Amino acid sequence: CPDLADDQVICSCYYDKVTKSLLSFCLRKIKIWNVLTGKVRQIYDDPMGNEITAVIVDKNIKRGFIGDNAGKIRNINLKNGYTIKDLTPHSTEIKFICHSMTLNIVASCSIDNVIKIHNDEELMETEVIKELTIPQYQVRAMCLVDRFARLAIGLSNGVCKFYDIEHFHYDSDLTSDNAYIKD
Repeated sequence: CPDLADDQVICSCYYDKVTKSLLSFCLRKIKIWNVLTGKVRQIYDDPMGNEITAVIVDKNIKRGFIGDNAGKIRNINLKNGYTIKDLTPHSTEIKFICHSMTLNIVASCSIDNVIKIHNDEELMETEVIKELTIPQYQVRAMCLVDRFARLAIGLSNGVCKFYDIEHFHYDSDLTSDNAYIKD
């Protein structure tokens, strides 16, 4: 039943506690649901022109950064569905997107292990301030650690790599050999 469930595969979901809404990002749609009634409030149909493969929203759930299977990244106003800006695209499908309001950056990773760090200081403009290529192993996870200004990347060989965002250089590795867990 399309009124009670998504009719496409869900890529990501977010809950907006202020508006009591659930945002679901499907292959080619963004749906905003009323969590109290279960009814769809709004649908943004095909905002990318391709299949959505990666999503992150800002902490206020007002802007969404959406990546697709063609390598495009778009910043969308989640209140009206309009495009705010297009970020510099990748040559292949977007796998991960991270956003930090504190650091004013968006980090994106494509399936060919190319990571682009985009400047997000200006609302309507963007530029790539650093590009990294991870050799040998596939990127399996990626996140921004605001407090330490680090980009953390989990690789298929079990290693976590950290990159210093402020100075844009490799910082350290975390492996099972050098991990220390304090009880």
